[in-house]
Amino acid sequence: LMLRSRWFRLLALLFAFSLVAAACGDDDDDSADGGDRGGQTVEGKGWDVEAQDGVFTESFTDMTVARSTADSLFDEGVDIILPVGGAINQPAGDAINDGSLDAALIGVDVDAFNAMPEQYQDLWLTTVEKDLAGYVTDSIAADATDNFQPGFRVGTLANEGVGLAPYHSWEDQVSEELRAELETVTEAIASGEIEAAFSDPTFGAGSPIEDAPAAEGEGTPVKTCLVTDTAGVDDQSFNASAWQGVQDAIEAGYATEDSTFLESDSPEDWQPNIDTFLSQDCEHIVTVGFLLGEVTDSNAAANPDVNWTMVDNVLDNQYDNLVQNVYQTDEAAFLAGYLAAGVSKTGTIGTYGGQNIPTVSIFMDG
Repeated sequence: LMLRSRWFRLLALLFAFSLVAAACGDDDDDSADGGDRGGQTVEGKGWDVEAQDGVFTESFTDMTVARSTADSLFDEGVDIILPVGGAINQPAGDAINDGSLDAALIGVDVDAFNAMPEQYQDLWLTTVEKDLAGYVTDSIAADATDNFQPGFRVGTLANEGVGLAPYHSWEDQVSEELRAELETVTEAIASGEIEAAFSDPTFGAGSPIEDAPAAEGEGTPVKTCLVTDTAGVDDQSFNASAWQGVQDAIEAGYATEDSTFLESDSPEDWQPNIDTFLSQDCEHIVTVGFLLGEVTDSNAAANPDVNWTMVDNVLDNQYDNLVQNVYQTDEAAFLAGYLAAGVSKTGTIGTYGGQNIPTVSIFMDG
């Protein structure tokens, strides 16, 4: 089943597919009519899959623009928003709290219920998660045990590299019927019965590493140094999760105690930060974010004795000292949209992003 119309139509079509699939072999016509939700039209705001364009703040740090963006969507009747871009989701939470709105948010990358400040905790319907920390830890562990495996890994629903977080405060709002439908759809996507991958996070690079690199033996800890993108290490998103992966490697004995990070205030900081780490004899450098692709490419080529982990990008050039971790996030985001369609009271759901780059738009595609 290939569905490539606008994303809110995808939700409606998938909803219908799920109900029909659930009714297979059952002669009871009522089981396939969707009940009181079967005829509901769900509208989406903020993204057009066909045009690959939508609503963006053009920044991951401008909270004023993020607030006005969220306010506009709520004014249009949206009651569930997926903000994509780290802390730019917090102004949407402020809009809900300030206006006492009956609305919810969907987080990205790491479980927002646990990652975001307490005043937003009850607002998260779920989060579209990526196993960022685990994949970073895996590559460091493989390096420390002399089993570094170059290439790229793709997290999917099938290999549990992506998925949905628990519903937390919204548990009572998600019916058993909807949970069952989501389980059915998840299994169908994972098996390939439903095609929910609308973007290629590898950009046609070829075949990924199928299994996690094995950490064989205790090994020797490697000094691991991480360069963030401009959102910073406390972005409650991909930078924070990647750094958690380094911390987990330290705790497991795969990274040295002096492993560290440098934050980037602007793109002009990326190369100086890498130069600093090279001068400090870092053995494994982690670069975080799609936008660091070019600087990672040039430095991995120029420094073959250092192993590199690139988070959220696959480069045109492949090197024996480089592993890249990317995610088929649209599969899990598809489930989040399905969930939102089933929970929404207004029948209007929305999204906005920080910048129109592949690692942001892939969430919006789903």
